[in-house]
Amino acid sequence: MRLTVSDTADFPGGFAQHPPPTGGYSIATFEAALDAMTDELGRLLLARDYRAVFHLTYLTFSGQVLAALKAGRFADPAWAADMCCRFVDAYTEQLRRWNAADPRQCRAWRVAFGAAQSGSVNVLQAMLLGMNAHINYDLAYVTVGTCRHFGDLPGEDLADRSLSASRGGVPVVRYQDFLVVNQIGWESIPLIQDRVLATFSRGMYWANRATFRVTRLAGQRLLMEARDASWCHTSLLIHARDGEQRDAVSAMIDTYAASLTRLIGALTFRPWAIWNSVQAWGRRSEELPPGTASGLMTMARDNPVVADLALRQLASAGTAPVPAIEDLLADGSSRLAGVLATEVLRQAPRARRQEIRQFLASGSPAAIATVEAVLENNDTPVEALGSSAVAPVRTRWIEALERTNRCCRTPEVAADQNLTNALETYAEDLRRQLARLGEPAPLGSPGPLPAVTLAEVRNLLIDHTDGWVRLCARAALLAQPNAGDDMALLIERVLFLKNNALFMEVEPTALVHVAEHLESCSFAQGRLLVHAGDRVGGIHLIRAGRVEVSQVRGGEFVPVATLCPGDSVGELSAFNETAATADCRALQPVDTYFLRTQVLAGLLHEHPRVAIGLIRLLSRRLMATTLRVDND
Repeated sequence: MRLTVSDTADFPGGFAQHPPPTGGYSIATFEAALDAMTDELGRLLLARDYRAVFHLTYLTFSGQVLAALKAGRFADPAWAADMCCRFVDAYTEQLRRWNAADPRQCRAWRVAFGAAQSGSVNVLQAMLLGMNAHINYDLAYVTVGTCRHFGDLPGEDLADRSLSASRGGVPVVRYQDFLVVNQIGWESIPLIQDRVLATFSRGMYWANRATFRVTRLAGQRLLMEARDASWCHTSLLIHARDGEQRDAVSAMIDTYAASLTRLIGALTFRPWAIWNSVQAWGRRSEELPPGTASGLMTMARDNPVVADLALRQLASAGTAPVPAIEDLLADGSSRLAGVLATEVLRQAPRARRQEIRQFLASGSPAAIATVEAVLENNDTPVEALGSSAVAPVRTRWIEALERTNRCCRTPEVAADQNLTNALETYAEDLRRQLARLGEPAPLGSPGPLPAVTLAEVRNLLIDHTDGWVRLCARAALLAQPNAGDDMALLIERVLFLKNNALFMEVEPTALVHVAEHLESCSFAQGRLLVHAGDRVGGIHLIRAGRVEVSQVRGGEFVPVATLCPGDSVGELSAFNETAATADCRALQPVDTYFLRTQVLAGLLHEHPRVAIGLIRLLSRRLMATTLRVDND
């Protein structure tokens, strides 16, 4: 039976989702829990129970976290204390499940406790098995439980949550404190190894010290993997919208943690055990439960915020890549097909990497489309794809560049500036991609070009692969008045976005999708666009009029800025999913385009260059604030 976040457990709401005790968790509660664990450690040592390794490992790490809490290293000590106490409860629950032979016990803890009971592992392996299960399994559920208790996830049903561009769907400060925990774990590795090895194996302790704690690398590598993976798992749990998706994420977390136990099994002096562990790691795709891949693929299609995370986990787990890529291409999700292929090449089991290389080299239409997506959307080295995979794409791009040059010479195209600019942008991108492939591409085709009729131009451009070229071509070359008006409005919106500081770095093709979701809004003079303390749910892009921004200073609202056409309103609240910190009121009739957070989040995750625009925008605001302070 697979454990899911909604499983019935001793705790209402599922594993690690229980409410805190009366009065809440606190640093004192955490200290008391560690004292109780210290007493239990003494009993385990007297009984020569190898589970004492887990206790001592956990207590050593937790002592460092407690010191960090008291030293003020966390941005929100109350949140961190809740998380620490919930972590103790999670470990206690895993112990209870083992003792009760509970079928919901995750595989990573089952392996860890089973190995401790049988004595089949050395001290270092036992220590790492406990760390793996605690970090790569428990941590995601603990983080979700703490975030839920602190109101970061409104409502009991996470599937109803409308998520934003914030870090994984929770305020960024939570991610910062989450990283503090990981940093403390990194710093604690030498201390943990010294205490555990000195207690259970003096020989290994002195050997480790004599070699400058070389085994520290194994623990730190585990934490390096866990730093990103555990937050990835947390984000996927938060974004799961129904039972099927939650089951898929939970199965993925369980499989991921269980697969790492195979690597830990290789940390021995027994050659046959090393061989078996390495072989098991290479076959980890066989452990993926049925339905897991389809559930995560659905998440990738439906939610751009976690699409890349879901595909990364599928690749790492060793899911069959070719059918998944073909499904994504059939849905029109070529970017995601490129992401999956890239992640398979980077971290999938060896057999899956060979499988994807053979597919990419096949020259099929699906393979060519995938290679194009890989080259266009990420920094995968060309060498990783292989020359046989790249050759058909190079040919296609050279032919596309020649066709573009021919179309630009057509009078009907040259007469429309928007279409001409779109084609020139597309051609420049082709030249850049060809240069990356080592193919010198001329700036233009000198001399006469073959004649091309207007009908041929229409066929080439109206169904063009580039969305911006396609939109401009249809507006310029189609004699459909009503449709032309709609397309002209869409073009106008794209050009408006392109001139906005927030979207200046984003390609027009991507902005076509954004323009389709803009909502026209009008505000009479004196009306509030944004009210301090409210969540905005998106950003207003000012088209006409002026907006006054005011904040509470000395008990009354004081004007702090005036925004004009081209400026945006509410972007920080939208990006961080927090309440607005200022009133924004129309000084005169104001027209805006409103862009909802969900669309903005998808754009941010698919086109990280939006972040450049955000930095530019915030820099301007900071400079303006600095000048006001200096003048005051």
